[in-house]
Parts: sequence; structure tokens; C-alpha cells
Amino acid sequence: MACFLAIWDVSNHFYLSLILQKPFSMYSRLNPPFKCGILKQKEIIMADRTATAIWQGNLKEGKGKVELAGTQLPYSFSSRFEEGQGSNPEELIAAAHAGCYAMALSNEIANQGYTVEKVEVSAKISLRFIDGKPTIVSSHLDCKAQVPELNPETFLEIAEATKMACPVSRALNLEITLDACLVNPQPRRGW
Repeated sequence: MACFLAIWDVSNHFYLSLILQKPFSMYSRLNPPFKCGILKQKEIIMADRTATAIWQGNLKEGKGKVELAGTQLPYSFSSRFEEGQGSNPEELIAAAHAGCYAMALSNEIANQGYTVEKVEVSAKISLRFIDGKPTIVSSHLDCKAQVPELNPETFLEIAEATKMACPVSRALNLEITLDACLVNPQPRRGW
């Protein structure tokens, strides 16, 4: 079972650090002084996230806005079901899936001992009519990563294993596909 180091600074700000290779005693010597304690993984409470949506009017002529992290994004029938201006719920799901997968993949690669320089992920959420109802049917992840010294075969194994391991993938009940490739620059050779 993984253990985490819980650290509170003198202002009682809470920090959480996975103990990897540093001895516990190292944290007690931090400046300013920190209070430390070990938490088992099952005791950790993850953060809850909130977004708000407001819709005004009927479906076709109405308009709405989604607010998250202090940002308001307008959306409408046209931006959701056609190619109109504004955001839509599927775009937000795509952003969540791309962001989550990028973080999860970076973590898994680092856990294998490699240094990640960059992971870039786009997600495409597909909305189709199923039994006459709009239904999100799939998410396609397109991933490019820059990880020196990682071979393509190992990268693809890690990328594929991570596809269903990130929290957003686990929350989605739909088909998830993945295209992943390394884009490491080739080393320069002499003249």
C-alpha cells in the first residue's frame, strides 16, 4: 500500500507528497519548520470539484453559460449540436479527458524511471443519435510525448495501460481509443 507524506507549513497550509526515495526524516528539517505525518492511501480524501450551468429559454433559441474555476463559457443549441460559436458539455468532457490522461501518462512514465519533457493530448468526444436521443458514444485520445531515452515499444505499452487508468477514463462509460507516439528529437550528428 502506498503511503503519502502529509506536510503542513507554519500557516497550516496542507501539502501532500508521495514518498518516493527521500527518507521521512528529511522533511522534518525543512525551513520553515513543517509538521509531518504519514497517511495511508485509503485515508486520503481527494478534492471535490464544482461547476455551475445556467440555461435560459427553450432548447433551440435558449442560451446558457457554464462556470468553472471562475471562468464563464457561453453555450447554445448551435454550439452544441451544430458548428456555432461557444462551448458545449462535450468539449468540457474532452478537455477533462485530455488533461487527466496527460497527467496520468506523465506520472506512469515517471514511475518507470524516465524523465518526461512534454505530453500533449487532444481528446475528441463523439456525440451521435442513439435510439433517437443524443448520446456520447466515444472518446478518442491523440497523444504525443517527448521522453528522452524511452523506446517506442515501452512507451506504447505504458500509454495503452494508462488509457483506462486515468480517473476520467474510469468515469466514462463509452468506447475509448488511443493514438500515441513519441516525438523525441533525433540527436545531432557531427558534420
